[in-house]
Amino acid sequence: VCPEGVVVLRWHLNMPKWWAEANPDELVRYANGDLETPVRTVPIRHIQDDLMRTPRVSLASEKWRQTAREKTVELLRGLSRTPEAAALAGVHVACGVYGEWHYWGFMRNEPDTSQPMQRRFAEYRRKAGRAPAPVPSVDERRALDEGIFRDPARRETVIDYYRCQQELVAGLVVEFCELVKRTWRGPILTGTF
Repeated sequence: VCPEGVVVLRWHLNMPKWWAEANPDELVRYANGDLETPVRTVPIRHIQDDLMRTPRVSLASEKWRQTAREKTVELLRGLSRTPEAAALAGVHVACGVYGEWHYWGFMRNEPDTSQPMQRRFAEYRRKAGRAPAPVPSVDERRALDEGIFRDPARRETVIDYYRCQQELVAGLVVEFCELVKRTWRGPILTGTF
């Protein structure tokens, strides 16, 4: 219909249900409650429950990261051998709530207290030259000192935790965009929301 047309592929790095069931220790855990299991009688889009405490991979999971890297390379190499490869202008890497790299359940819940995030946060604190500390509780995260502000001397752990989260996400976006650029056989656009 449009031989000169090009496409940008949106590539979700979300793990499928079977992977989540096989790797329960790699899933995000929420500081404000246990995982929820919505009861469905009709099929839904996988991202429909992203704001709930549904089983989703922890963005700090090294196992997920390695699998997502392997599957991204597999997709791009396979696609490059097809006639449609000439029409691929870009790859939009997506993960997190609605594929927009927000933390799972972030609007209604407080992620991520999983073991992968505990390890990531411990490493973050170590590199910053700070004493080990657990991922902050809901009460610690909600505590404010002056209006909407936190006193850095009193809330160092919470501030560090949110920085750790945000730097993790930014690093993943850069990493997967670089992977797309290195793997594709020629020039390609890549980015995310």
